[in-house]
Amino acid sequence: MNKSIATISLMLLVGTAALGALFSPTLSAAQPSAAAYTPANAHAGEQVFLQKCFQCHSVNPGEVRIGPSLFHVMKGPKAVSSAQVRIQLRDGKGKMPPFKDLLTPEEVAGRLKVPESWVYEKTRARCRNPIPCLRLGRYVRFDWNAVITWLTAASTQEQNAARTSLPAKRKLVR
Repeated sequence: MNKSIATISLMLLVGTAALGALFSPTLSAAQPSAAAYTPANAHAGEQVFLQKCFQCHSVNPGEVRIGPSLFHVMKGPKAVSSAQVRIQLRDGKGKMPPFKDLLTPEEVAGRLKVPESWVYEKTRARCRNPIPCLRLGRYVRFDWNAVITWLTAASTQEQNAARTSLPAKRKLVR
């Protein structure tokens, strides 16, 4: 029980630091975002961690995935400051990609040359093929590389569906 509480609290701490780094207007490392530390952002911080960090990082001591365990990142003798976490999130390091290029729905609509309402419709859970996005309360942000991957996959699926819907050519038997 205590281990799971510690794991959840670590996820919240790292995720909340990530939240401040990803969504502060200036991504300043020297000035921490006040919004990053409010209790209302705890759930959002956990979601950021699960969506962006958990794929590569564990919160269990000694468990290494693609990246190192984050068990001692925010607590303990090897703890780093929130400012250092923000710098690494913003700029990336080693195999870790930078996360400074998140787009708003307006920016995605502009790049895709579609109405903003189309982008919002594609973020809804009831959509057949939703666009990948990061939700933080009422805010939605997009990673452009994930959007490009989604578009490519959707285009391939549509082409394959069109091929399978065509009637098969019949061989003439003589």
